Order: sequence, then structure tokens, then C-alpha cells
Amino acid sequence: PVFASLFARRRASFGPTHSLSLVSVPAVAAVPVFASLFARRRASFGPTHSLSLVSVPAVAAVPVFASLFAVELPCWETIVGECNMKTFTGRVVAITGGASGIGLAMARRFGQAGMKIVIGDVEKSALDTAVGELRAEGFDAIGVHCDVTDPDQVDAMAAAAIAAFGAVHVFCNNAGVGGGGLSWESPLSTWEWVLSVNLNGVIHGLRSFVPLILQHDEGHIINTASVAGLVAAPMMGAYNASKYAVVGISETLFHEFAVTGAKAHVSVLCPGWVNTGIADSERNRPAHLTPEVDASGEALQQSEMMRDMLRDMIRTGMDPAEVAEAVFAAVRDEQFWIQTHAKTDDDIWTKAVNRRLDSVRNRTNPELNLLV
Repeated sequence: PVFASLFARRRASFGPTHSLSLVSVPAVAAVPVFASLFARRRASFGPTHSLSLVSVPAVAAVPVFASLFAVELPCWETIVGECNMKTFTGRVVAITGGASGIGLAMARRFGQAGMKIVIGDVEKSALDTAVGELRAEGFDAIGVHCDVTDPDQVDAMAAAAIAAFGAVHVFCNNAGVGGGGLSWESPLSTWEWVLSVNLNGVIHGLRSFVPLILQHDEGHIINTASVAGLVAAPMMGAYNASKYAVVGISETLFHEFAVTGAKAHVSVLCPGWVNTGIADSERNRPAHLTPEVDASGEALQQSEMMRDMLRDMIRTGMDPAEVAEAVFAAVRDEQFWIQTHAKTDDDIWTKAVNRRLDSVRNRTNPELNLLV
């Protein structure tokens, strides 16, 4: 009953708020846990916050603690006040994968709101061009060469932001690459490359930037996932796995911010097709993770065919500026789910997501139907 209730809540939660509420678990065992949490939370109204569950195993403590409250408090606003961003002018945004596509569009949109901009990117020439464009448009911007697969480079990006502007208020975990093929035929190097950028890059970003954001009375994290983090299609095993993981991490972070009283919020960006260069992300693939071509060249030919198909679909995708506008609105309005392509309850994207959640709830086999 608890999990059935959870799936129903999750299906209905693709709106502005995301909640933690497990009402079916007995609450009496939570008293020592709650006392410990509350004591730590009461002392956490300064720049740092901690979560330490003693007396009972943490896995059991979280749902028990949630059941004690059985309320929806996305930012614990009734206790510590609002934590959503209301002021943008003079604040600082940092964006990985910021030299092109969605990342550059977000930089422009936050810049238009008066924010100072730090963009990181693995592609140095594109980074220099992007910074030049942003400055020519009147924005206060710097660029940092950053490979998100290297935690030291992400730390260096965070340090550069502090050195230049003294703070970070919004962080966009945006760097990403694409990779596909049959799951059992995709080279291990493809799995490693996609997961190292799309998943490890997000982890590194959180570890480097969340502590900086928690030093302020308001802040926001945006993790770029994909509709592929909500609905799995074939031939995209590594990509799907990485984006499902980003969605799960984002939900976890949301609840962690809530139970620790952090004055910050998180959103997960789940767009459909967007007109970006992700189909050509192989250009930045490191040599040691480039698969060997078979003697017949068949694997290379299949890869090129898939890439051409992907380019055709992406070419007709949403303008990155429209995605950036949705991201800005989510930060302003404190919205967790950013489904840029889900315009109505009857559009193909929303129906595809709801079909999957219904399948989980009803224990039916997955359906492959993304077109109607």
C-alpha cells in the first residue's frame, strides 16, 4: 500500500511541487529519529546544514520520519521562510556544458535577468567564442575550460567562480553527450563515456557547487536530464541509464534539502528533442574511450546511420532559447519538474510518461509507443 500510494503521488506530481509523504508507515518509532533530526535542523539556520540519523538505521529512518509529518513541505517554508529565487540581479549562475545549445541559451537568459555568468565547457574553442558573444551582448561573463568527468576540473570551475564573483547562487548541471546502439552490442567504452559525462559529471557538480550554494539564503540547482529519464526507448541504453539516474538523484536531492532545512531548491530538466549539437558530441569523445572499428567497418556504418537519423530529428527540435525560458521560470517559481515538451495533459510526451507510470503501478509490461 505504501508503494502504490507513492507511485500514485509520483504520477500526479509533474506540477510545481514535489512532495515527500509516506503516511502508511507507523510513526511512533520515529520519535528518537525526529528528536535527533530536529536538534540538528534547529542548529542549521546558519550557512551549513547536516543530516545525521542516529539510533536507527538511516534507510528505515527516512520514511518513518516522513510519516511523522505526513505533509508536503518542499522547502519547509512554514519554518524557515521561502527559499526560492526572487532576486536575480547581481547574483551568479554557473553552467557546465555552457558553450553551446541549452547551456548557452540558459546563460543568455540568466544574463538577461541581470546575473553574472560562469560557463564551463570541455571544448575550448567553443568556450572562447561563447564568452566573447556573451560579453559583446553586455553580460558579465567568464569561461572555464572544464571536463566534468574530472572532479578536480569541476572543483577548479567552482573556485574560478568564487575568485571572479565571490559566490554562486544558481548552478546548472548541464554537460551531456549522446550514445546509442543495442545495449549488449554497445562497446564498454561507450557505456563508460556516456556515464562518465552524464552521470559522474552531475555527481561532481553537486559535490563542488552545492556547498557553495548552501552558504546563502536562497539558491537553486538545475540538473539536465531528458524525457529519456522518464521513458525508455530502445537503442539508447547508456543514455537512458544516465538520464534515469539524474532524475533519481534530483528527487533525492529535493528531499535531502527538505529534511535538512537547506535554503535551496532543485529542478530536473526533462526536455524532448531540442535543436542542439548533441548528435555530434563524439567530437569531444576522448581517445581512450573511442571504440575500435571492426575490420568490415559495419559498426562504424551503423553508428553513422543512427547519427544521421538523430540529426534529422534534432534539427526539427525545440529552440534552446525556449528551453532556457522554461528553466528560468522554474527557478523563479520553485518548480521541480521541467518538462519543456509537455504542453497539455493530452500531448504525446505526457501520455508516454503516464503510460510508463501506469505500467509500474498496474504491474503490466512496458509499452513502446512514443508517437500517440
